Amino acid sequence: MVLLRRVLCPLVVAAAFAGIVSGPALGQAAYAETAPVSNPADAQSAPDEATASAIAQLYGHAVRVDGQTTAQTSVSAEPNGEFQYEADSLPVRVQQSGSWIDVDETLAVDASGMLAPRASAAPVRFSAGGSNVLDEVQTPAGDWITEKWPYGNLPVPTVTGSTATYVDVLPDVDLKLTATVTGMSDVVVVKSSAAAASEALSALRMSIGGAQSVTAAASDTMTAKTVDGSAVVADS
Repeated sequence: MVLLRRVLCPLVVAAAFAGIVSGPALGQAAYAETAPVSNPADAQSAPDEATASAIAQLYGHAVRVDGQTTAQTSVSAEPNGEFQYEADSLPVRVQQSGSWIDVDETLAVDASGMLAPRASAAPVRFSAGGSNVLDEVQTPAGDWITEKWPYGNLPVPTVTGSTATYVDVLPDVDLKLTATVTGMSDVVVVKSSAAAASEALSALRMSIGGAQSVTAAASDTMTAKTVDGSAVVADS
């Protein structure tokens, strides 16, 4: 059995380090400018440093400061009055309906009828079967770049967690699409020597829609660009 793998991801800038820094100075200026909060309700997060610190000290647990939270960084008030800063090299949370939730790449059918992660920092969606639209990747500007399967409509996939498996897209060839934190990957599973030698497999090329241009960016890497300059990198 042979596995052929590619990775697709929107162009994003990630933090260069991951670590934890704590101390009383972090968030101190903003805390001093905010009126003290008396008898706040217990919560896991608060909009500002003063409220978060009051909850943390009153109820004895860390409280995240929503105003200091991003997909990759967070500040938490500690019960001892200090603040803790955490940074991750990849997104670990995403904002939905005004609240931060943990990234969840588990696939489910979305409003478009395609399979999409429940909570993704890099929006992608996969075919639910019945058409030749294989996958779509959203650029930072909100446009969708589409890949199409060149050999007709796709079968209904088997979904396990973040992976959709399309069985026998060619004779003895399966296709696996997986949602990742930075985008998606696909793996072509070749299950026999006859399939590996087939002309259809050797001629396999995905067609791309929604892109103004597709160019070679580096060794085994292609970049698809939309009219507004947004880009998606395909690493084969």
